[in-house]
Amino acid sequence: MIDVSMFTVGMVQENCFLVRAEGSDRAVIVDPGEEAPRLLQAIEDAGVTLDAILLTHTHFDHVGAVAPLARATGAPVYCPVIEVPVLQDVMAYVPWPGFGPYESWDPEHTVAGGETLELAGLTLDVVFTPGHSPGHMSLHIRSDGEEGLLTGDVAHHPIQMAHLEWSSTADFDPVQSAVARRELFARFADTPTLVIGGHFGAGQLKRDGGAFRLVV
Repeated sequence: MIDVSMFTVGMVQENCFLVRAEGSDRAVIVDPGEEAPRLLQAIEDAGVTLDAILLTHTHFDHVGAVAPLARATGAPVYCPVIEVPVLQDVMAYVPWPGFGPYESWDPEHTVAGGETLELAGLTLDVVFTPGHSPGHMSLHIRSDGEEGLLTGDVAHHPIQMAHLEWSSTADFDPVQSAVARRELFARFADTPTLVIGGHFGAGQLKRDGGAFRLVV
């Protein structure tokens, strides 16, 4: 079984996830975007040791708390290889005033998509889903027959499951983003996989004509 705790953090209201196998004393955290003290307290309250900090991509709202968490816990950071320069100089890539300051970090590990990671008693398949950002990844998590999918920002709202061609103004490549949505959702639709977005809640993907919908 998979135990997922979701924390919506920062002004952009990004979802950060503390994930562990049920009952385990080890966990991973995905996309710690802001509010490092709150996240560190959640790790302490859960009674877990952090085995890794995993990033779907390096937009500031997903990495703002990476440095303080990595420093405090000693957990290694896994970053999309294409986006390492962004994590190494976060503030240079913040597009609007009023956000930050955020610390940069040199990741201990990189991923390119296609890897299978064994961390904290979980199996995590790294799925390359570029479009929102050049190196964007989604995470397919498996444990004891249960499966979850952390999409990152492949979609920002479930309406993009019905309208695959609708892309966010924050997408690096809107056309590729639509391709990534179609391919990822087709892979996990009509399965028991619990799908959770970087800016929306959880549900299961169902095919709906030529598109998809999220059933909560």
